[in-house]
Amino acid sequence: MPSYSELFLPLCLALCVPLCTGQSVLTYFVTPNTSTHCPGDPCYNLTTYVQNPAKYLQSYSTFILLPGVHYLDSKGPAIFQNLVNLQLRASDDCSLMSRNISTIVHQYGFVPYASDESISFSESSVQILCNNPSGLAFINITNLILYNLTILNCGSTFGLNVDQNCSVYMQDITNLIMDGVSIQNGTGFGLMGVDVGGESAVYRSSFVGNNQFVKDSIQRVQMDGLQCESKGTYYVNTLSLQLFGGNAYFTGRTPYLPATSATPQLSFSMCLFSLGVDGSMRVFTSLESPRGTGLIIDYDNANIDISDSTFYRNQANLGANLYISLSDPPSSAVVRITNVYSSKGIGIGSGLVLSLYHFDNLLLPVSNVTNSIFECNSKLGVDIVLPISIIANSFITGTTFNSSDVTVRAAISKFSDCNFINSTISVNLTRVYYNNCTFLYSPSKFVSTNSYYEVCDLVHSPSTVIYGMSNYSNCVLDYSSIDTLNAVLSLNGRFSCSHSSRQTNGGCIFLYTSTIVFNPGANVTFRNNTAINGGAIYMSGISFLNYTSPLSVTVSFLYNRAYVFGGAIYVDQPYFNFDPNHFCFYQFNNAYFEFHELDDVIVYSPLIAIAYVEGNTAGEVGSVLYGGDGSCRQSESDGLTIAATFIKAGPQIFTSSVISSDPLYVCQCNSTDTSAITCSNTVLQRYVYPGEIVQLQLASAGQNNSITPGVVLIFENTTDAGVVLVSVFRTATTCGIYTIPVPYGEGSLSSTRYFATETSIGTTFQNNFQLNVHVLQCPVGFDENKEPPSCVCEPLLASYGITCNISDQTIQRSGNEWIGYVTNMDNATVRVLGITDQCPYDYCINESRVQVSNFDYQCAYDREKVLCGQCRSGLSTTFGTSQCAKCSHYYLLLVIPFALMGVALVVMIFLLNLTVTNGTLNGLIFYANIVRINDTIFFPVTGDNGFAKFLSVFIAWLNLDFGIETCFYDGMDSYAKTWLQFAFPMYVFGLVGAIIVAGRCSSKISDLCKYNAVPVLATLILLSYSKILRTTIVIFSFGAIDAGNTTVPLEWLYDGNLRFFEFKHALLIAFGILITTFIIIPYTTVLLFLPCLQSKSDWRFLSWVNKLKPLFDSYAGPYKDRYRFWSGMLILLRLPLYLLFAISYSTNVRLLVIVIALFFYSLLLSSLSVYKRWSHSVLEGYFLVNLMAITVTKLFDPSSNNPFAVSVIVQIELNAFIIVFNGTYLSIALASEKECQTSYPLQIPLRFGISRTQHTARMGGEHLLENCHGHGTYQDSR
Repeated sequence: MPSYSELFLPLCLALCVPLCTGQSVLTYFVTPNTSTHCPGDPCYNLTTYVQNPAKYLQSYSTFILLPGVHYLDSKGPAIFQNLVNLQLRASDDCSLMSRNISTIVHQYGFVPYASDESISFSESSVQILCNNPSGLAFINITNLILYNLTILNCGSTFGLNVDQNCSVYMQDITNLIMDGVSIQNGTGFGLMGVDVGGESAVYRSSFVGNNQFVKDSIQRVQMDGLQCESKGTYYVNTLSLQLFGGNAYFTGRTPYLPATSATPQLSFSMCLFSLGVDGSMRVFTSLESPRGTGLIIDYDNANIDISDSTFYRNQANLGANLYISLSDPPSSAVVRITNVYSSKGIGIGSGLVLSLYHFDNLLLPVSNVTNSIFECNSKLGVDIVLPISIIANSFITGTTFNSSDVTVRAAISKFSDCNFINSTISVNLTRVYYNNCTFLYSPSKFVSTNSYYEVCDLVHSPSTVIYGMSNYSNCVLDYSSIDTLNAVLSLNGRFSCSHSSRQTNGGCIFLYTSTIVFNPGANVTFRNNTAINGGAIYMSGISFLNYTSPLSVTVSFLYNRAYVFGGAIYVDQPYFNFDPNHFCFYQFNNAYFEFHELDDVIVYSPLIAIAYVEGNTAGEVGSVLYGGDGSCRQSESDGLTIAATFIKAGPQIFTSSVISSDPLYVCQCNSTDTSAITCSNTVLQRYVYPGEIVQLQLASAGQNNSITPGVVLIFENTTDAGVVLVSVFRTATTCGIYTIPVPYGEGSLSSTRYFATETSIGTTFQNNFQLNVHVLQCPVGFDENKEPPSCVCEPLLASYGITCNISDQTIQRSGNEWIGYVTNMDNATVRVLGITDQCPYDYCINESRVQVSNFDYQCAYDREKVLCGQCRSGLSTTFGTSQCAKCSHYYLLLVIPFALMGVALVVMIFLLNLTVTNGTLNGLIFYANIVRINDTIFFPVTGDNGFAKFLSVFIAWLNLDFGIETCFYDGMDSYAKTWLQFAFPMYVFGLVGAIIVAGRCSSKISDLCKYNAVPVLATLILLSYSKILRTTIVIFSFGAIDAGNTTVPLEWLYDGNLRFFEFKHALLIAFGILITTFIIIPYTTVLLFLPCLQSKSDWRFLSWVNKLKPLFDSYAGPYKDRYRFWSGMLILLRLPLYLLFAISYSTNVRLLVIVIALFFYSLLLSSLSVYKRWSHSVLEGYFLVNLMAITVTKLFDPSSNNPFAVSVIVQIELNAFIIVFNGTYLSIALASEKECQTSYPLQIPLRFGISRTQHTARMGGEHLLENCHGHGTYQDSR
């Protein structure tokens, strides 16, 4: 910056030259009005002087303006021309006043800013005020001085060849000095200087509000781009938008300057340029458009020095605050800008525009910007414009750019100790250096530029490099990123990039056909960066990581994160996956490899790891690296392939997803371990039925066989259309189950599916993954439906309400339905599908899905074949249940304990007098018979319920059944079991018969058994009757199986594998006929018609009735005489209930019939009073009510909801039955025994055949017989 004395040296020379040459100096006093006292003569107002130019406007003149307002109008514009040594100055007694810019802002209606208060300027008490278009013009003057003047509201063309209005016009001025001059509120330019040369200086001057009108002529116009302050409504003069102008404009274009002129020297110091408006503010189209409203310097050649000045709130298309253009400067030309404050300019390059151009690019002028501040300027804050070629060097030191846009186009630009805050940097066609600079929220864009960062910090400041190179040395990038296009990033020293988070690819660096060079000694760290793909680096196109000296380079990727792929690095170079001859994305000297042979190929592997990774993650796969791994070439490896990763893992878990890539293979997953996949050549076979789908557990895999998501395409090679795409699906980061489309047609059909993956360069078949699909004919039980293709239930099954499921080849059956193969009656070698709802007992599972490949799944208890009638191989039928069990021939030894049990039973009945003559057993036995015939309903085999098992066994014993699950020998089947069902009753009958016969032959045995033998026999016959009846019904039961239009034979119901009435079964039928003829029918008939038979016993053919009278009386004894047939009534009631068991397999039907029968029987019993003792009636009524209760409970059993609760209720009811029965029986038995022992101590030998008259006469009446030894049991005294 020039000193004060340097600025005023021309002034001193101008004053001294006249004295030295003898030239007199003319002094004129200028008064604001005629009343003002003048210090000397002449003394006139300014208008008088300018209207007499020949007399007063001469060389070596000094006009001293007295304090006050000096008026100029259109009649008297002040034009000074062709003069030497001219001065216009204020008198020594003038005063300077300070004024704040905020008053001007208020005057013009601008939106006030807080910063307005900090900007001020000085005004002189000497003011030149233009009432009409007027002003001051200085033409062809050497040594011009303007001092301490304020010029207001002026603007004129002066009748000269001037394109724009201006308040002060200067042309061809040599050595201009302006000190303390303030030009305000002018129309057009406040000052226009054309060809101002020599050594010219403007000092302590202000240019404010020029080309603005007063507030009344202003309307509101919305302006974009204001920064730092509220972007509200900005006020501009609408009229001024039609006029060119601004605060100050200096131009020195050819032909104004002679070619021999010395380089002009223009200096500006301690000046203010504010609130100027360029009237041409339209779309900027060329450099010839008017520009700059604060200060415009537009020269071919000049040395420019601007220092300690302020440029504030000017607006223009280009260079609003400061515009400097040198169109043809020599290499010695210098532009110095020092301690300048430029703020809140509006327009392109609103802070500063430097345009330095020279035709010879070897002669480079220099611009220096030092210790300045550019802030809050809209659009571009600094713009060094180079329209054609590189022609200048710029050096910017200690300067702050705040909220400004910086565009640099100099040949060499050097920024030292600079701060960029909220600014945008754009550098084109040049080299730019940043040394010890700080970037905060300041993005940079470099186009065809070499940029150099040394010891710089970039925070929230992303960079873009296009066609150039960026060098970083000892730099820190925090929350910042770098994008490249055909560029090189050169990293030196320590380089750190961290905390960069972007919703695009490449958290820290995005490379497109670019290279990162890690120079020797580089220590590079990428930490905590985040992006969609490539948390730290994203490499696209042909991009590389180049290690010039790997041993001295350290590169670390720490805790970077990708939302999708590549937590540390994403390599988007898909040809790496398919052509091993391409270069690796990492390149370094061949000396750092070792080689070995692999499959006759020389394979090079790195000797060192050149990237350290730790804690990197990816949202899907490739937590460290996505793409780029595998076989490739080093540029110096002479074509040798390498197959090794360049990564060294830190303390992190390496899984298959750490290194991944685009999907290359379609792989089959392990069914148990979904992380294990098989990617080798695979050909799968699948067999399906029409309507079925094929589902495969698949994954797509990339490099290193790592699971990676992608798109899988399925093709079919058809005869007519060739290869056809049939399906597309997207895989995930884990194994998934995918549905494969299946072709359908007539009969069996086979097709092959080829699987491929979709990558960024197209479809690839990297491994031979095929699926051969074979469509089969519908299985048994299914018919093929044509449209849509499917397998549905056969009509036969559908008619029974059966549902079929081809997906698992099952048939849903329910209740007692049985489905399976049966033999064709016409052709025994042909089996057909049949169905019946007569599955016996609990052979079949109530609800089950039947596999058509194995119908035995519907069978319970390890049973199989037709009607589930047989046990599986190696198992045997058991007594007591329908279950099958493993048996051996040693089980035949069980005959011994069962024989002893028969003896024990007879002895117990004898000793305890548990006979039907007591009247308490009749209801009990009926109760036990009904429960036993329905034991599969009342005691289903569910769980391990010990108490239910006890009740079941107790009821079975009351029916002379074993009750416990056992078998007699290995291989026992239902046929043998049926024969053996008759054995135990016959054995017990034999025991009693033997006792009776022995009693007739031996008085000792007779005395021992006393009077109980006949009642015991009667009791055992009654107990056996239900077992014999049920077994006989089983013999005659057959199963009718529906086979549709096919005739099939009847099967024996309880073993469907035995045809009904074939030889083996015919033997059973013959025996059943004998049992029915000689036991069941006679027994039932005699007991039912007993009173009638006894009344006709005198008939000859009924004489046997009297012989069996003791046996009959054992049944009739407890009843009143008129109801002696009641035992037969109960026997008759059993017949329909037992037959119902044989013909109906509907649980609800059976239970409902039982309830109805018991209800009417209970009504009949309660109304007739059939027992002699009321307690017997009550007891039997209780049994009936209890039986109805458990039956109703099961009838309304919501078994599907809570079968266990119902089972508990039934068990409680059965338990109550046992307790009541035992209590009642003991009380009655004890009372009867005591009465008989005290009153009638008689002994009655065992003997049949005496008449009732004889017996009554001998024993003293019937009363004795009824009330003592058995209630109707007769005794012989012999």
